[in-house]
Amino acid sequence: MNRVTDKLLKNAARRGNSGRVRRALLNVSDANVCGKDGWTPLMFAAYNGHLETARLLIDNGAMPDSRSSDGGSALYWAASQGHSDIVLLLCKRGADVNVVRTCKWTPLMAAIYNGHEGLAELLVQAGARADYEPYTGMSMFRWAVEHGRYHLADFLRRHKHSRGANRRSSTARFQLSK
Repeated sequence: MNRVTDKLLKNAARRGNSGRVRRALLNVSDANVCGKDGWTPLMFAAYNGHLETARLLIDNGAMPDSRSSDGGSALYWAASQGHSDIVLLLCKRGADVNVVRTCKWTPLMAAIYNGHEGLAELLVQAGARADYEPYTGMSMFRWAVEHGRYHLADFLRRHKHSRGANRRSSTARFQLSK
């Protein structure tokens, strides 16, 4: 691989410059190039909210479930920043909504913590485990209450049917496409 072209691809993805991403993809053998931190161009596009760039990268072979060195995925980073449109795209393309970073956080936890309640609801509807209890020993319901997200806590209480089920199946993707 050409390090200069790899760097151009990552920088263009970070900035959301789809034209430069398209040109760089012509000269790289893998859309999943990453640096020492494990961040891929798709992660940069997802984190920064660049929907068209994310779509372009996935259409050219970027893997939605690639993980950075700290275990984060493009879906995790999009959820942490509140980019619902990118989360929806990644879910439709088969990304794991229950990915757990090395710090034990999930996309649902990041969405709750950062106050992205609508996005948290979308993640639960896509199959995110509302019953996940990380190192804190708190359920996602309790996590929402502890962070003052009462509307979301009520939503989670009403969706107890998701307990114990990893619905990363075609059923969850079907529900999102309605």
